Parts: sequence; structure tokens; C-alpha cells
Amino acid sequence: MTLMEAVLVEAIGDTFADGMPKALERLDWPSLVALAKALELIDADLERALLALWNVRNIFAHEIIDEVTERQIELLANAAISLGPTYDWKQDSTGDLFKASMYVTWDALLDSVEQAENRRLAR
Repeated sequence: MTLMEAVLVEAIGDTFADGMPKALERLDWPSLVALAKALELIDADLERALLALWNVRNIFAHEIIDEVTERQIELLANAAISLGPTYDWKQDSTGDLFKASMYVTWDALLDSVEQAENRRLAR
């Protein structure tokens, strides 16, 4: 399980009185992300970025490619751009853009989960 998965699984589990139901623990990443969106833990922009990042990870995991292409990084950055609007997305190299996309997505996930937790505790 990746760190992002662990954060999302914990946040989803927190929405249930008895924690994450066993049947939901086996969900694949796209289904887990869809569930988090349905539970209003994440918004559509973060959903798009998480799925774009998963796509790149999936391509590597199944050895479809040996390295990330500029096009894949561009797609990932386009998905992450709404999450980090203050970042200058045009200034960096392709490698820096890839790192920035991952960082901005990770940061948005942590913020979103924290906000959802605060809403849940306020009820």
C-alpha cells in the first residue's frame, strides 16, 4: 500500500463507526478514490489528480514503459494545476514539473483529509 493509499484508507475508515469495512479494504485505487469523493473527503480536482498519478504509477508497475514521457508529465501537471494555483507551472523542467505535481497532489490530499476530519468532529 502506498502512503497516499494509507491516508485515504484511514480517512475513509474514519467515516464509519466501526472503521473501514473489510469488504472495502480490497478496493482498487480508482474505486477507493471514487468512494472518497462520494464521501466528500476529496473534491473533483483532487480526484482527477489522484487518478492521473495512479495512471503513471500503474504504467510503471506493469512495466509498460521504462520512463515517464513528457506527455504523461504534462497530463499529470494539468490534473494537478488546480490544486496548486500559486505555483508557477511554466517555469520548471519536466522533471521538476513531475515532482511538483506529486507534491501538490500529496499536499492537497493531506489538506482535504484534515478538513473532512474537522467537519466530522464538528458534528
